[in-house]
Amino acid sequence: MRSLVLGRELGATFYGYGFTNSLLAPSVTPGGDARVVDFKSTFFDLPILEYRPYGAFDTKQSSAVLIQLLAGADVPHGATSYGRQAHPRQSSRPSIRSGFG
Repeated sequence: MRSLVLGRELGATFYGYGFTNSLLAPSVTPGGDARVVDFKSTFFDLPILEYRPYGAFDTKQSSAVLIQLLAGADVPHGATSYGRQAHPRQSSRPSIRSGFG
């Protein structure tokens, strides 16, 4: 079975909703103390092109090979840092990604 799919569905993943999503970030200035940053982020992913050159199916097993060209955007919001160099609100920019999967 071979299939070629152009576009598909938009996926959304929500980080930091319903729980605390923290990371240890380096200092703003060289030689300073690290800080803990809590943040929320929404990641959108969109498959652009998907090709399945091989697929085998049986009653109990299946196997497939998948090649995918994709794009995504990570939109952070609501970041707060704690520590000696704490900043009440961090401004973060969205990051755009593309690649093969």
